[in-house]
Amino acid sequence: MEDDAKLSAAQSRPAKLLKQNDDGSAVWRIPVLTAGQEIDLGRTASSSAGSWVVGKDHLQQMLENFREYPGPVSVGVSPHKDAAAAAGPALGFYENLAVEGDTLWADVWCSEPLAAQMKRGEWRGYSGEFSRDLQRPTKSLTGWAVTGGIFTNRPATDVHFKVAAEAEEEKATAKCKVWAEIDSAVIQEERSHKMASLEEVTVQLATAEAQAKSSTDRATKLEERLRMERQERVDLEAKADRADKRAEEAQRTAQQAQLALDRRDSELADARKEVETLETERKSLRVKLQEMDERTTAERVSKIVRLAISQGVPPAIFEGWDKDTLAWFKKNHASVESLQALCETLPKTAKLAGVNSGKPDVTLEEMAVSPEVALALRKRGLDPKYATVNTSDDLAALRK
Repeated sequence: MEDDAKLSAAQSRPAKLLKQNDDGSAVWRIPVLTAGQEIDLGRTASSSAGSWVVGKDHLQQMLENFREYPGPVSVGVSPHKDAAAAAGPALGFYENLAVEGDTLWADVWCSEPLAAQMKRGEWRGYSGEFSRDLQRPTKSLTGWAVTGGIFTNRPATDVHFKVAAEAEEEKATAKCKVWAEIDSAVIQEERSHKMASLEEVTVQLATAEAQAKSSTDRATKLEERLRMERQERVDLEAKADRADKRAEEAQRTAQQAQLALDRRDSELADARKEVETLETERKSLRVKLQEMDERTTAERVSKIVRLAISQGVPPAIFEGWDKDTLAWFKKNHASVESLQALCETLPKTAKLAGVNSGKPDVTLEEMAVSPEVALALRKRGLDPKYATVNTSDDLAALRK
């Protein structure tokens, strides 16, 4: 039964032209994935370990999650792109998914250049992009979902197609006799290259894990500092509220004094002076509250960005954050929570772990202090990484 499924998956399927538009774009129905085949994940764009045996239930999950996917699902051409690069203009988009027998089919809208290539038979294979238990800022999906795909003549799955003999809408003939096979020599070369770099990746991963632990310790200290500043903010707010109440009481006193102006000129003058003093105090407190909010926000943003960079997010994504953190944050993000949610979804690369804004010579310990403080410590022959040591336990953990 398994051999029959693999044999069926290896056969080319007819791709059909469903709709030809006046502007040259078109909608094509193509096979995306077939149940029963076993995919070596090491030969896919993810380069993950192990394999994936595609089941019919996986196809059904993709069909159901497509209706819930938050946003358009784009289609391009080889090679695969990462999530950030795929956010730009696309050559095509999924319009619909359907399961027929053991095969997942997709109706793909193709822009004019891609539609023309399809009609000329330049593409014979398709490589889908799939995710399991996908987490988006506005949606969480359970099970497998289709997140994109590319037309390629070297698909990682056994999905090949040929142009159908007749288009359903324009009734045009588009015969194709050749469908592509996976070039085993290229695959073998890629596998050899990956095996050669496995040891290097293992070392980098161990280094990244150690750096992540150090970053977590500093994050704990920063959390405690933020907690103390939040308490200070609460105290300032209470003080400001008391000042507001005192100002209101003084205002009422001024109003009452106005009724007996002829008799209480001196009292009225004193009350007005007190109102002015309290108003000045209240404005000053509000300014301090705003400054503290901005400082707290800047520190939270700094913590999130530095943690993301230490975990392997490319520093170029946060370009300019370290020059004026608050201005950069207000320009690019609506809230601290949305920035944190974005960082959790960004792709992370072990090779980039610990890099600070494109400056790999800056250590994770130095990220805990400002560049000016780090420079001053170095001039005095001191190591900036000890700037955050508060207790003997901190020192022991840092040396370990």
